[in-house]
Amino acid sequence: MSARWLCALVVGLALAQLGTAPARAASPTETMEGFFDQANAILRGADRARGLDEPRQAIRTLVGEAIEVRDAAALALGAAWRSQAPEAQAEFIELFASILERGFLAAIVTKANLSGGVKIQYLGETISGDQAIVSTSLLGRNGSDVPVEYRLARRGDRWKVQDVVIEDVSLIANYRAQFNRILRDHPYTGLIARMRGEATEASPSDAEAGAQDSSPASPPPWVIGRMGDERGVPETVPVREERD
Repeated sequence: MSARWLCALVVGLALAQLGTAPARAASPTETMEGFFDQANAILRGADRARGLDEPRQAIRTLVGEAIEVRDAAALALGAAWRSQAPEAQAEFIELFASILERGFLAAIVTKANLSGGVKIQYLGETISGDQAIVSTSLLGRNGSDVPVEYRLARRGDRWKVQDVVIEDVSLIANYRAQFNRILRDHPYTGLIARMRGEATEASPSDAEAGAQDSSPASPPPWVIGRMGDERGVPETVPVREERD
């Protein structure tokens, strides 16, 4: 084999190895940058004349892919999570995923100036093991900066969002507080019924209030992802258990 062919073979093998080398995993900040770049592309490409259902669904799908739903569900349900069988946990995750997607979007949309896309400044990140916090500043509707933290967990070679903290208000802590209030007056099955949008059996306190007020019961605020009920961030997610 001539020196020229040997050199070509070596170069070819080197290029092949480069082509098959695994890409570097995105950092937490790069993960959030990629998420909002895609979301903004969807917003800017939306044709209002054709309706907003398609771009809205595209963004919800994007949110669903970005969130670590199992960990977020465990944090939101709190102590009641550990007492549920794997099948019940799976059911809760499925129901909570839809609620969390809407809540995540509502939390951002109600605060952000969406003209030309969501405008974010990335202020820094901290990483501790498989947990990370990305600190950002969001351009608000009134032109002021809104502090937003994204709390992420490493899953394989990806970082996924566990919680969003806007102006010191945790989305997951908000859900947990409201779930806890329901569970004080109703069994766990009552919470699941509400998450499905079904009516629940009235508690004694509900019945007493209903006797004085015959107006229709309003839906639980967490259904629309309302922020502001509670401040603070839940404790670390329970140890992740792999189940068969």
